[in-house]
Amino acid sequence: MTEKERAGWDDIQIGSLEDELRLLRVYVAHCVALDTTAANDPGSLELTEMRTTTGESASETIVTRRPDTSGRMNWLFGRIALLERTRADLIASTKDTGADPYDQARRIREALHAMEAVEHDGQCDAEGDEQKRAIAPNPSPL
Repeated sequence: MTEKERAGWDDIQIGSLEDELRLLRVYVAHCVALDTTAANDPGSLELTEMRTTTGESASETIVTRRPDTSGRMNWLFGRIALLERTRADLIASTKDTGADPYDQARRIREALHAMEAVEHDGQCDAEGDEQKRAIAPNPSPL
């Protein structure tokens, strides 16, 4: 991650799919616009590759290619479908249990953090026990 991404890490909201869905739909609109531009004016495409050869006959070749907008859109639509299904499942579980899905997500996150803390403490205790065994004399067998 970049420094800017690390700085904003704690500000990232979790537990909501709506923002991700909106963002994916914005990306779909970008793909549609790029696809339209590529179809209407192929010469306006961005540089996608530059090949440079060295040696006696050094040269540079600039290659522009049509972006794979259909592949991008297929991926985006698949991601949107997955998030929509997850969102529908959360809404259905809310109706079944009467619990708020965001509260459920928070409880799951807190449980994961608690499990990590217990695991970390257990590792520290195990390391401490090994150090104690190394220092203490071996008990005699009965």
